[in-house]
Amino acid sequence: SCDDDELEVVSIALDRNHLSGPTPPELALLDQLTSLTLRGNSITGTLPSELGHFDNLIQFDVSDDDIEGSMLTEFGQPTQLTDLNLAFNRLIGTVPVELGYLTNIERLSMQSNQLVGP
Repeated sequence: SCDDDELEVVSIALDRNHLSGPTPPELALLDQLTSLTLRGNSITGTLPSELGHFDNLIQFDVSDDDIEGSMLTEFGQPTQLTDLNLAFNRLIGTVPVELGYLTNIERLSMQSNQLVGP
């Protein structure tokens, strides 16, 4: 969806649309984005670090995809984030301490990955 004033994309919801392939780093060019949900697709590869640089992001959901690799330390940067859902992927490694910077977080879901606590 777009905001009415400036016609900028503020929300993308593409849940269960049979999308496949890597997450395009160009999504980060949508700097007014507040919600990005891509859950239930076949998104593969690692998450591009550019996705951690959304200043206005409130909701980020890529659960139930095929994302692999380690969690982004950049996820601690969008401090407006209230909902981060990375569950049911193939993430590995340590949960970054930077998640502690998410002072507004209300829901953090990371189950069914291979993550260990800091």
